[in-house]
Amino acid sequence: MLRATRVVLAAVGVSIGFLAGTAGVSADHAGETATSDTTEGLTDGQTITISVTNMLMPGMSTAQIMMANTWPVVGPDAFNLAEFGEAPTVTINPDGTGTFDYAVKIDHGTYNCLEIQCHVVVFQGMGFDSYTAGLPVSFADPAAATTPPTEAPAATDAPAPIEAPEISLEESAEADDSGDDSGDDSGGGSAGIIIAVVAAVVVIGGGGAALAKRRKS
Repeated sequence: MLRATRVVLAAVGVSIGFLAGTAGVSADHAGETATSDTTEGLTDGQTITISVTNMLMPGMSTAQIMMANTWPVVGPDAFNLAEFGEAPTVTINPDGTGTFDYAVKIDHGTYNCLEIQCHVVVFQGMGFDSYTAGLPVSFADPAAATTPPTEAPAATDAPAPIEAPEISLEESAEADDSGDDSGDDSGGGSAGIIIAVVAAVVVIGGGGAALAKRRKS
């Protein structure tokens, strides 16, 4: 109940302050600045370190910080008023400086920081007299981070060339020798048969001639 009352009162206070005029809260009221080394490619819930200067509103040693959907802030619609009661309070030094951590988030109900440019707003007080500094921040799309990159198809290896079998000189010489022997044997055998047949013909022919001569004598 107390928390709900705090949120309602805060919303009413913000509405009164920002609706006091059409211009709303002015940026750089007293040269206030907010800086951070990490403002781009943020992830949801990431904590960044913010430094401010010139936050010198009289009688104020603290400031509040929250996200807004525009800068300069021009009305209560710049915030999700339901979040106002949860806006953290940070300490501001007497010289108007301060350094603190702040967890940023993407979805704020009434607006989404993936769809619009969001700002972290540090402010002291309300309305035209407030001291306010804005810091633009942007987020990386979580969906893009979870999509695996498309890989090119793997190159297929070319078939290995077929190599002719290696034959040593000794194997070649042995192959030649075996071919010569088989040729000599077959050739020699054929020649011997031919010579024997010729010799037989000569002998038979000679003997027939001698026998015919004897008969004539």
